[in-house]
Amino acid sequence: MTGPLPPIMLERLVQQAAEAIVVCNVQGRIVLANRAARQLARVGTDAELCDQPPERWAIAYENRRRLDAREGPFADALHGVSSLNRELRLVRHDGSRCDVMVNANPVRDDDGTIVAAMATFTDITARKRVEDDLRRSEALFRGVFSNAAVAIVLVDERGRYTRCNDAWPRMLDLSRDEVLALSNIDVTHPEDREATRMNFAALVRGDVDQFRMEKRKHPRSTAYRVRARCRSLSAWTGMQTDPLAPQAG
Repeated sequence: MTGPLPPIMLERLVQQAAEAIVVCNVQGRIVLANRAARQLARVGTDAELCDQPPERWAIAYENRRRLDAREGPFADALHGVSSLNRELRLVRHDGSRCDVMVNANPVRDDDGTIVAAMATFTDITARKRVEDDLRRSEALFRGVFSNAAVAIVLVDERGRYTRCNDAWPRMLDLSRDEVLALSNIDVTHPEDREATRMNFAALVRGDVDQFRMEKRKHPRSTAYRVRARCRSLSAWTGMQTDPLAPQAG
């Protein structure tokens, strides 16, 4: 086949596309919503949407604010402004919600005049749910990490401290900045350093995913014996320390 595709073929391609596609005319009325768009909005037939405003398809929110007819992706496209990877929340008319990524563009005729606006919608609800769960998990981790009574630190693959809660500098009688300039070996008693190096190297190599040992920490003037529990956390190593009895020397 040569030349332009016949209209019936173009319509079938649009209707069978996996992405939700909605087209509005210059009056801002829907002239086409493909099967994926109807499924996304849970609308039964194309006739239910024909010559209706986009709000009849679904109500759009951005940053928790409802968009009116003058500021949505279709209105922008009809004014010559494209939307690229714009994230919106759609509220369907049955009350359910979904998160979408929108790409909207003006449709121009041969003279460059805008004659329509076309938008594609990708359902990103599952991705947003994972992101929300991750944010909640990170907030929980920060709360536990910061408020734990025991000392908790994160170190990089060289054993240098990257993060610590308040208990660790307090146990070492050092400031947080001083601690973060050191490594795990720096604050370990000389007689316990070799064992610490061996255990930590095994952890970094992946030979073990955790180790426990009792060792002496060596802050400014007093050696403390601590029970260390170290676990691999991908690029970092987490170490929890519990103080035991102070020891002279």
